[in-house]
Formats: sequence, C-alpha cells, structure tokens
Amino acid sequence: MLSSLLYTMMYYTMDSMTLGIEKLAKACNQEDFSVEVINAVLPSELGQIPKEHQLEYASYKLTDLKRIDYKCYEGILKTRIKAFNKVYPDYNLEVRSYKDIDFVHNRASHTIRVFKDGRDINKTYLISGRMPHTANEIVVNQIYGEKNGMQFGDTLTLGGKPYTLTGYVLFSDMNLPMLGNDFIIDNSKITIGTLKDSAYHNLKGEEYFYLAGKATKQGKMENFKQEVEDDYKSHDTLGFIASIVATENQMRSGAIYEELRTGKAATLGISIIIAAIAVMIVGILVSKILRSEKTQIGVLKALGYEPWEIAIPYILLLLVIGVPMLVIGYMTGLYAADPMKDFYLEFYLLLNEAITTNSYVFITAVLVPLAFILGLSFFMIWRMLSKETIKLLKVGENEKITKLGKMIGKILSRTKAETKFKYTFIFKNTGKFIVFFWGITFSSMLILLGFMMSGMFDKMTVEYYQNVGYQYEGYLDYSKPKPKVKAGQEKFLTASNIFYEDEPITAKGLESDNKLHKLVDKKGQEITHLLDEGFIVNQSFAISYGIKKGDQLVLKIEDRVYQHEVVGIATTYGENTVYCEIEDLSLVLSKNKSKKLYTGIYSEESLDEKMFMTVVSKGTLMEQTELMQGFIKLAMYAMFGSAIMMSALILYVLTTLTVEDNYYNISLLKVMGYNQKEVNRMILNSYLIYAIITYAISIPITWLLVKVMVIYFSSAFDFVMPLELEGWHVIVGFGIILIIFLMGTYAAKRHIDKVSLQEVLKAYRE
Repeated sequence: MLSSLLYTMMYYTMDSMTLGIEKLAKACNQEDFSVEVINAVLPSELGQIPKEHQLEYASYKLTDLKRIDYKCYEGILKTRIKAFNKVYPDYNLEVRSYKDIDFVHNRASHTIRVFKDGRDINKTYLISGRMPHTANEIVVNQIYGEKNGMQFGDTLTLGGKPYTLTGYVLFSDMNLPMLGNDFIIDNSKITIGTLKDSAYHNLKGEEYFYLAGKATKQGKMENFKQEVEDDYKSHDTLGFIASIVATENQMRSGAIYEELRTGKAATLGISIIIAAIAVMIVGILVSKILRSEKTQIGVLKALGYEPWEIAIPYILLLLVIGVPMLVIGYMTGLYAADPMKDFYLEFYLLLNEAITTNSYVFITAVLVPLAFILGLSFFMIWRMLSKETIKLLKVGENEKITKLGKMIGKILSRTKAETKFKYTFIFKNTGKFIVFFWGITFSSMLILLGFMMSGMFDKMTVEYYQNVGYQYEGYLDYSKPKPKVKAGQEKFLTASNIFYEDEPITAKGLESDNKLHKLVDKKGQEITHLLDEGFIVNQSFAISYGIKKGDQLVLKIEDRVYQHEVVGIATTYGENTVYCEIEDLSLVLSKNKSKKLYTGIYSEESLDEKMFMTVVSKGTLMEQTELMQGFIKLAMYAMFGSAIMMSALILYVLTTLTVEDNYYNISLLKVMGYNQKEVNRMILNSYLIYAIITYAISIPITWLLVKVMVIYFSSAFDFVMPLELEGWHVIVGFGIILIIFLMGTYAAKRHIDKVSLQEVLKAYRE
C-alpha cells in the first residue's frame, strides 16, 4: 500500500510539473543556454570609452558604465555578441537584464527581481490580467499576489514610486526564485516581475545581466558541451566570457529539470525498496502459514486433490488482502498528488497543469507489485506441494540451517552455547534477516540525512548573518560622488573580474582589523587578522577546488597574476569567494595606482539610500529565511517519521514472528531455569546487536552518499551543499535506533511473557 501510494502520488505530481515546464518553455522560447560575461571593461575595450568616463575601471562594473554612458555600454555588448556569433554562428544571443529591489509591503520587508521584458528569447508569459501599458504599472508572479491578498489595481511601491498591479506572469528562465547566492526561497516575500522598458530603465537598483542563448538549428544542443562549453576558452576573441552554462545546469531555471529527473528515479527506487521489503514480509508470512498447515496440505494431497486445487485458496486469500490494499494506495496517492503538486509550486514558479491519470501508473503501482507478491507466493506454495505426501504428513521436520547461519556458527564455535544460540537463530530464515538489514539501513540513512539537512540551511545563510556585525550594506552608485565612511561604518571592495583555473570567482577585500565582518574558522576562532598574511577562502571555494590551508593560490586579473598562500578557511558558503586585505586588492586592481578603492560600505546604522545604488538590510534577509527554516524542519521531521515508522513496523513484524516460530525453544529455555529477563535477552537481544551493527554500516554508506551529492551539485550547478556528518548526529541517531528497537520489540516481549510452559509442552507431546 505504501509503495503504491508513494509511486502514484509522486509520478502524477512530477508528470503534471513536466507538462507545466514544457508548456512554459515553448511559449516563452526559453533559452537553451546562458553566457555569463565579465561585468567589467576589458583593456581591449577601453578605446570605446570617452576619456572623461575612464574612472577606476579595475573595480568599475559594466553596468555602472551603463548609468553614465548608455551608448558606450550598448556598443561594448554588441561587440561582444558579434565576437561570439563569429565563432559560433548557429546560436542567437540576447541581453537579459534585471534588477533586485528591496521594498516594504504590508509593513514587511520584501524583494523583487524586475526583468527587462525579453524580445525574442525568454519572453514573459502572461497568466492573467494584462501587461503594463504605462510607466507606472507592474506585473508579478501569481503566488506572491495570492499570498499577499493582492488584486489587480493594488499598488507596490518600489524606490518611493507606486506601481499598479495589472497582471500575473511567469518567466521560463526564473522558475526557482532564489535571488543571489543565499538559499532563500519565500514566494510570500520574494517575487519576480517586469515593467515597461522605460520604467525599467529609470528604476533605481543594482543591475545585473547575462546573455541568453538559443540554438538556431535543431539538434545543435546535443553536442553543445563539446562544441561550445569546452571550446570557447580556446578563442582569444572570447576573453570576455566568464562561463557558458546549459539551461539544465542552471539553478534558477534548470534545477526543476533535475528535480523532475531525480524525483522520478528516487521515487521509483524508494517504491521498489518498500515493495521489496513488503514482498519479503509477505513471503515470510506465507512460508509460516504453509509450515503450520503442512500436515493439512499432506492430507489433502493424500485424498487426491490436485495441486492447483490446494493452491487456489491461498492465492485467493492474497488477492483478497493485496488487491484492496494496493488499490487504496493508488487512490490515496492520486488524491494526494494535487496537494503535493501545490507544495512543489510553493517553490517552483510553473504553470499549474491539472493531474491526468493514465493506465501505465495503475499497472506499475498496483499490478506489478501484485504480480510479484502472487508470483513469489505461488512459487513457495508450489515448492511445498511438490514434496512427497509422506514428507508433508511427517510431524516435527527440522528446518535446514542456512549458509549464513553456518558461517556465523563457525565464527562463534568457541563461544558458550547460550551466546551461540543468541546470535545464530536470527539466521534460520535468510529472508527475515534481509528485510531486517535493509529496513534498519534505510531508516538509519534517513535519520542521519535528516540531521545533516537540519544544519544545512543555517550554515548556508543564517550563521553568516548572525556572525557579522553590520546591519546594512550599501553598494556605490558610480554616477554620484563616493559617500564618506563615517563612524560605525567600514568599507569593502568586491571584484568579479577575477579568475581561478579559468573560472570566475569573487574576490572580496576587507580590512584585517575590521569590526563588522569578522571571519571565523570551523573551530570558532576569529581569523580576520590573517588577511595581512595571505588569502582566506570560504568553504564553498575550498570544497569546489579542493583547497587546503597552506596551499598557494594563483588568481588571474586580466593579464596579471595575484598570488598568496591560503592562511585560513572561513565557515561561509554561497558563491566561491576569496577574502583579501582591502588595500592589497585595491593596489592589484588599480595597477598600483591606488590603495583606497572600495565598492561598498558596511554599516551598523541605516544608510541614506539616495547616496547608494542599492542598500541591503540584514534584517530583511533574516526575515526571508523563516519559510526555508520551516521547510527544512518539515523535511527533517518527515525523514524521522518515515524512519521510525518503517523500522518499528519491521521490528514488530519480525520479532513477533520470531517469538511465534520459537515457542518450543522459549518453553525449553524456561524448563532449563531461565527467567523472563534472560529469555528476552536470548531471543530479542540478537536483533539489538545486529541493529547496532547495521546502524554502524549505514554511517559510511550515508557519508559516501552525501559526498557524491555535494560533488554532483558543485560540478553541475556550481552550488555547494554544506551537508556534514557530525559526531552528535551519530550519537543521537544511535539513541533513536535504540528507542525504535524498544518500541518495535515491546509486543514481542509481552508474547514471550505470556508463553505458557505447560500448554506448549503439552501441545508438542500431543
């Protein structure tokens, strides 16, 4: 039932979401890839800029130039696009621009990513209402409007100017609204939208852009990695490109494809595991029934009944029990698919397509597991019926010792008889042990993964903002005079035109004695002062490139080399970042002309937004983390609940069956003078020992699985997941396994206590 429910629910959910993304991608002419370009003026491009605008270009972003000289900015981008098309003529490129704006709505801090409407690629999809017709109108995504009780005609105030809501839209290149590098997704406080082009141009805010790409010939994307991604670095004319990434490898637009792919695979895998465990348990129960009725089967054979006539009642019994349970699981999964789809649409911005049923799901969820159950059962029944009648009528036939039981027996050959009995009788039935082993292993992995997930989000976002001393960070507006650094403020310098191993990274200059942005290592020690001695890298950088303390780091800035020793690794995540001493970085960026460059200011008090391009509030970001914290907790509790339910049920079934199968052994132990406590220890404690061993085996399996996940996400999406297995995870997980064991074996202990010595011996004498 559980496997049928899970498979049906997830298949229909994923199928509906697949229809939604495919329809959206086609309607919007979704990009096939994106080209991240260096957001800086290159030495070869300086000739295109008037002398009066050539100011500190080493720290000057191309988007800063746009505010000063739009024609010059546009000319540089056109030159870059032409250079790309000259090398790769089978692809079209289009500039995709957007601005991230913080604003207040209903007395709460919100953020919007405003896109400039796409011309041919990544066109805006209108769900309802209409697109903006005037410069004071706006459209946003529907879930944001619904969560905030908005209606068409309501207003949003951005940068002090009110905009009237006229419609709800979606963007195919932004279906996962994770703004920046913080893993924050909250569609009640974070939204995406668009304005008329003129309104977008006048909207104040930090601007970002990339080049959206689309293949002009069918089939060109099949070899895109070899022909473009792995090739562009060999062309000197394309030195402005920071990276080229196919859509499926983008977190903002491609994570949904991976979610659908892995979601279906994981669901099928988990369903198979659950179904396999269920089939084995059914097999164990059928085997027990057949052994208990062996004599009656022998009598029926002796009376001349055909094997199929004897088998039919057992098969019908399985059908009567199995079919309703599997159908109930299918129907429950079908009705649960809509709520599950709505849950996914809390995070992914997709078209809400209706759930449609198909026969393939019914066959896979109901008929396939039923066929396995009936097939296994029929095989066991036929094996029993194939025995000679005289053997079936024989009472007290001894069970054969399994190979695994013989092996354990040899290992324990020199131990006491009591010890040997305790740790070998569990192997009398190999099927029982396999169910037990996989059930406990799977549950243990869920428990450990749940603990690791609980700390993942805190490490990625919450801990960083809790550790820094500033409340606001302001980014300079180069079209205005630089603001002076006041008391309670500190400057910082960010450079994004820096490469490590031909890949773009972020270099951030901090004062080594700063008070507002301390860097801390894993031991909790403050290491900011080490910036005077070399580089400090964040955890994302260290994991992505395998960097260790003491390594020499060679960075490239245009045609120059910037090299220092790695003197520390900070416990921060997000984008790959190298922390430098601010004056040292300033000298490198300005070619030794200035050590006073800075691109922003950290402040304990609020900043005058008129003096900055963008002001980011730490409090706003902390508020927006609340939903993700709740989601992570929900996922953790779901893992714990699933693990406890599965392992407790398996232990209950197996230990109860073990007691029933060992009535005679239990009674003999009592005859020999063993008390209730000693009998419980001998019969059930073997399960405890093997549960502990299984839990120990699951620890390295989980650790390896997590390492593979971290490496995969780092390489595929340039996204480092801070999943770490800590000592307290193992200890608390062990405690949970012990509690599960006590819960699962409680009924078995009561069964042992109720075994009547006289009645059992009397039954065997008869």
